[in-house]
Amino acid sequence: MMASTKRPGRWAVWFALAAMALTVFGPALCNDAPLALRAGGWSFPALAEVVGDQERAPDGTTWAQWSRRNGDTVAIVWPLWRQDADATDLDRICEAPSLTHPLGCDDTGRDVLARVARGARVTIGASLVGALLAGLVGTVLGALAGQLRGVVDWAVLRAIEVFVCFPTLLLLLAVGSCFGDSLLAVVAAFALAMWPSFARIVRGELLSLREREHFQTARELGVRGLRLFFGHAWPLLRGQVAVTAAFCVGSAIVAESTLSFLGVGPGPQSGSWGAILAQGKANLHLGVWHLWVIPGALIVACVLCCHALADRMRTRV
Repeated sequence: MMASTKRPGRWAVWFALAAMALTVFGPALCNDAPLALRAGGWSFPALAEVVGDQERAPDGTTWAQWSRRNGDTVAIVWPLWRQDADATDLDRICEAPSLTHPLGCDDTGRDVLARVARGARVTIGASLVGALLAGLVGTVLGALAGQLRGVVDWAVLRAIEVFVCFPTLLLLLAVGSCFGDSLLAVVAAFALAMWPSFARIVRGELLSLREREHFQTARELGVRGLRLFFGHAWPLLRGQVAVTAAFCVGSAIVAESTLSFLGVGPGPQSGSWGAILAQGKANLHLGVWHLWVIPGALIVACVLCCHALADRMRTRV
């Protein structure tokens, strides 16, 4: 029987693309503001929220109130899911999933589907940015240590030892306690906690490459510095860096969710999946299963996706 030629983890690629699309365009997909509006001139309120510029209705009321009065006289294109992530409905507190609210409502009557879509920017976005920043810092320091050796190598190794001594969760808790609900501080904490992983990989691989024939030949021909690194080392390193990045993103998603669950993350108003999970825990005695099953399943699915992507990239190294 012939072995299958399909690469493992193909589902993870599509899941990752969908998760990144939700992270970037979540406000444009789930919003009670119009996607496009023509009232005198064209405007795009929901798309404006993608870049953080939240627009109000022309008369200062909510978009739902404005559309009821003016919906028949203007051209409006609504998002796929017309729900405001922050709109409360006291009649739907802790409501189970239904046709009106497929993922139910939370303990203040807010639509969980809209909050999950909005919270992806916090949970996934912060983890991605933190891992990318850690990868940049760790790769640069690891490359300097592996190529320059001497004092630079000694200094980088000592810095790695210092940061490795601190448990990641303890570092994140300290940052969260000091800076409150600052998302930028959480991203910086991710970078501080994860850069040693990249630095050790890059440094170790460079030390191994220095002994290889093609690398020594390039040095003897006068290839130095960035040209040596990007032309001869980086093509052999990028696979290992990508695998490390995938694992780090998965770890960061768990860490951010843990912080929000404990109440020291970006805050309950951010829509973080960990904050929704905390709502489920607080209302567990009411049988509100959807507030812990849904965010928990999403977190597990994202972590599994990261590990599947790492395995897929490892087979290509």
